[in-house]
Amino acid sequence: MKIKIVLGIVAVAFAAVTASARVDKLINLPFTIAATAEVQGAGSLSGTITNVAAPTKVSITTKSLLATLALDEYYEGNYGSSNFPAGAQIVFVDDLSFFPGSSFKVVDSQGLLLVDVSDLLEFTMPDDAVVNSGQQDTTTGLITKYTESYVGQITFDDRGSGRPGAKYKIYLAGVVNATGTDSTPKNGSYMEKWNLKMSSGGGSGTIGGTNAIISGNAAASGSAPFTLF
Repeated sequence: MKIKIVLGIVAVAFAAVTASARVDKLINLPFTIAATAEVQGAGSLSGTITNVAAPTKVSITTKSLLATLALDEYYEGNYGSSNFPAGAQIVFVDDLSFFPGSSFKVVDSQGLLLVDVSDLLEFTMPDDAVVNSGQQDTTTGLITKYTESYVGQITFDDRGSGRPGAKYKIYLAGVVNATGTDSTPKNGSYMEKWNLKMSSGGGSGTIGGTNAIISGNAAASGSAPFTLF
């Protein structure tokens, strides 16, 4: 997208054709993250020597992020429980008709919406630069082995949630490599599949008000049925 990362919108070069030839353009892409934060260690003074402890490592995983989001949205009054049901997952909602256009939501095991978490979790791009390749039917807008690369940033900031102990203001940025393909239509319907991956991402921020450096990977992938006009 511009993507508004975080993640699978059809590039500007193809957007006009796509928007005019297809309907039902929202697609939920299950989102995963595996990152490590190195948090600044405390310092102490011993005589004339200043000692600084090694950084504390904090693991940021899909599971831990999901649990934190549940607590945050509960304290914000947006969700009625402090935890999500078994099978819940974070999805990156990609709007294929709008560039940029995306959001993060949590859905249940059946794909039904539990809560929109875009107030806490966001995907942005520093600019509109996208490098893409592939094939697209100019009549239907269908794509074949379409690929695009862009720089994206995932930001998580829960300090305004009102939850005691809410402490994160961090981001993970890097090159996002995305691939998309459409199946052969049958009776006007087809499947569209997207795979997005940010590898070797880096970022920074604060955890509990203390400086932190972030490294890790993020991905989103999935498919959905669509209909031609």
